[in-house]
Amino acid sequence: MPRDQKGRSSCECGRNSPHLHYSRNHDLFLRMGLVSLLLAWCVGVVQLFVKNSTSLELSEGAIHSYEEVAGKIAASARAYEYLVILAAFETFAVVLLAIVAVWTLHSIDRRRRHLAAITGNIVFSLGRIATMSYHSWVNAQILASLRDVVSQAVLDDALQVEEALEQAYGFWGVPADFLVVVLLFVSLGLFLAGLATIRPFTLWEDAGGRGPHSAPRQV
Repeated sequence: MPRDQKGRSSCECGRNSPHLHYSRNHDLFLRMGLVSLLLAWCVGVVQLFVKNSTSLELSEGAIHSYEEVAGKIAASARAYEYLVILAAFETFAVVLLAIVAVWTLHSIDRRRRHLAAITGNIVFSLGRIATMSYHSWVNAQILASLRDVVSQAVLDDALQVEEALEQAYGFWGVPADFLVVVLLFVSLGLFLAGLATIRPFTLWEDAGGRGPHSAPRQV
């Protein structure tokens, strides 16, 4: 059994204090799930920066049409602003719980918190999917209703502006949106796999020369 400089036995991971070990797959699933979330967050931040810093030279008529359509959409969507706030809260909760799940990977005292963090991450991820799905449906309904309040010529001009913006965004437009969605679903799948591999686990103690042994089934 490995020992440290003071002669105390230590685990293969290098720790000499009591701690837990789940399966290697469990550790990998949770760490990769957190990495996927952080990558999605980073892509979203860069995407927001690119969109806010992108400018186009447009005719006054095109700008007026685009602003008119954007104003109509904003007015119709005002009643659903709570969905954006809810999605932001769910995103924050998902990332925070992923960090807690990884932070408590080897803790004996926090093993219940570890399970709760994984479960909470999954619940909030599913909630965020439901929230964003409903938000997308609402936006689709709003866009469909624009033909009743805006002329077709104005809609065509606004659509041309939107297409020009998407071309200017390049990768940071629709492709980045798709990448974020994929990363979020990958993270959810990894945390589901982590939940499925949470048992059995091994309890490591250096008490009277003992090394690793099976922990109680009760978590």
